[in-house]
Amino acid sequence: MKKQCIWFWLFCLMVIGAESFIQAAEERKDYLTAYRDIFLQKGILLREKPLGQGTYGRVYYCILREKPIALKVSRGEEDYRNVATREAEILTSLHSQEHTSDYIIKQLFHFMHQDRYFCIALEYMPGGDLYAYAKVYADKKIPLDKLKEILKQILLGLQYLRDHEVVHADLKPENVLVGMNGKMVKIADFGASFYIKDAEVRSLDWLQTRLYRCPEVLLYAAPYSYAIDMWSLGCMAVEFFIGAPLFPGKDTPDMRVRHMEVLKAYPMSLLAKSKLEPLCFMNLTDLPEWARREFKKNGERPLETIMKLPASDEFLHVCLCMLDLNPRSRITPYDALRRRFFAEKVEASAVAAEVTPSPLEIPEASSAPSAFNGLPVSREKGWQKSTMF
Repeated sequence: MKKQCIWFWLFCLMVIGAESFIQAAEERKDYLTAYRDIFLQKGILLREKPLGQGTYGRVYYCILREKPIALKVSRGEEDYRNVATREAEILTSLHSQEHTSDYIIKQLFHFMHQDRYFCIALEYMPGGDLYAYAKVYADKKIPLDKLKEILKQILLGLQYLRDHEVVHADLKPENVLVGMNGKMVKIADFGASFYIKDAEVRSLDWLQTRLYRCPEVLLYAAPYSYAIDMWSLGCMAVEFFIGAPLFPGKDTPDMRVRHMEVLKAYPMSLLAKSKLEPLCFMNLTDLPEWARREFKKNGERPLETIMKLPASDEFLHVCLCMLDLNPRSRITPYDALRRRFFAEKVEASAVAAEVTPSPLEIPEASSAPSAFNGLPVSREKGWQKSTMF
């Protein structure tokens, strides 16, 4: 009797698993069918396979009026649509007739299809992302002179976001796209971004990708500020100098250990704000058990040792300022650009003119859906590959 019960429950689990698999397959089929329908209606020709896909949707390389674009399409569920809608709203606010930036990806238009799929058309960046760009060099180490220009442009983009009260909240190599011949980079993927006025609300979310996650997010020391993006940039700067991630932690506790191995103990002012545990302590004997274990590796691998640079090196000093454990004293984009390492003037206009694609003649976002109906579909061949998003 007992064996029969076991077989019965195993059979039930198999049936449930099969039904779930069939349902997921049907959802994927509906997803792809909807995408194809969207693009054909708008006169957009796309590849069969997406450029990339993630939790919130997919990105396609497309041709519109014989010009390349990247089309980002959300998943159909309401939560994913809301993320895409917020991203489009932020991108719209960042580019207007009054102001724009060469270092932020440009939204060409956006539209909703069948009240389910939110689509954002973006300018196409043929160089892929920073990871793809770094593969050109031995051991993925970008030469310092080229790395300096990349960091300058990202800092100018971050300063522009700060001027418009936007926190990116997911800065990483995959979200920095490269133009033709690597002469221009732009910050992309604003799905996790928020306005600084909403910091209290967004501080409830788990922000940033793990390898580039700052101490205040790891400790839930909210509210978060523009400083979280500077931490991520500091991680990227070191990574492309040494050819490997600076903090390759496998989980949150491991990330905290690695932070303190390189940068010594978290400041008490930060620990006191943490919502993980009551961390308002005055000495190491008052620490929780996890913290006592982690503090044992305090400063074992200083950054100058990892980067193999003298303590007086200007680039090392900039990286340390970006990786300040205290978000209140972490360097700002404006102050970073004034450091001796970035002393040379950035010829932004000259660089931008060389690689910025000519703008598409498209209507405003609100009228885009009806305006694209009936457009002829391009038959252009020779698809290009990108790692966008």
